[in-house]
Amino acid sequence: NRRSERTTRLYHRPFTISLTYQIMATYATWNPSDKDANITLSGGNLIATAGSAWWSNVRANIWVSSGKWYWEVTLTAWTTEAMAVVATLSASLSIYPGGDAFWYGYYNVNGNKFNNTIGSWYGTSFATNDVIGVALDMTAGTIIFYKNNVSQWVAYTGLSGTIYPMVGVAGIGRQFTANFWATTMAYTAPSGYNQGLYSGTLTNSAFFMFL
Repeated sequence: NRRSERTTRLYHRPFTISLTYQIMATYATWNPSDKDANITLSGGNLIATAGSAWWSNVRANIWVSSGKWYWEVTLTAWTTEAMAVVATLSASLSIYPGGDAFWYGYYNVNGNKFNNTIGSWYGTSFATNDVIGVALDMTAGTIIFYKNNVSQWVAYTGLSGTIYPMVGVAGIGRQFTANFWATTMAYTAPSGYNQGLYSGTLTNSAFFMFL
């Protein structure tokens, strides 16, 4: 008897494998090691509550020296005095924001801007639950504050070096809450700005393989 042999042919059809991955960034918070002693942090170090009638300030744990960045801070407990600020590492934690050359602040009571003890007309006042957007452009060296998504226009120019987000509050129980994009922000960043403040890279990628 003859042995019959069967030959099996394998046909490969092209198909696609899609792989999507995400590299998560580390988002900024207020820095528990870089605050006035009268500031208490809560809510994952995003809520800064004052424990003194005098100014108490806190700096974020991430700084920037290049790029364009947007984040938000909101007065979440009524305060008589507060400032949304960017500053250098040299800015004091225990004086009123804008009290030296290292601050660039937006004052809630009358909407003035402050730097190096000088207050000048800038925008509109803000109060509890107003969302203050901070648009820091380290390429152009400018800072723009937004109130509820309305630009108050360029506050300062000539910023350089290493800049941190900061806030200052005066009055026991008064507080600022920050959103550096660990959760959904109230508003979309201006065109060309990074949404939120973070270190590392936030990337979605897809790869396609044809076999």
